[in-house]
Amino acid sequence: MNSKKYIFIVQVTRQLSIDILNNFINEGAEIELVTGILEPNYASLDPCIKVKYFNRYDNTSTFKRMFTWSLFTFYSFFFILFRSRKRIDLITTPPFIVFLGLFF
Repeated sequence: MNSKKYIFIVQVTRQLSIDILNNFINEGAEIELVTGILEPNYASLDPCIKVKYFNRYDNTSTFKRMFTWSLFTFYSFFFILFRSRKRIDLITTPPFIVFLGLFF
């Protein structure tokens, strides 16, 4: 069986994203998650999902918010650059991440 492969990029992975990713795994997909932090509520992330952690989101000031968004987008760009054979799904956190879709 040739399973579909996905890269999901979201800086803060909360329960809705976890539910979506777990459903993809249940359908036989291969998932790679790029995140800064996992925040599960009632269900944990499936252990089959490969997780790559980058910097955490910091919303204590406008500067820190913009800096952590930019840094996460920068790291994600290079991560995707070397894993371009997989399908990429960008999620809108941080807001700059959607611009990576233009390159890939």
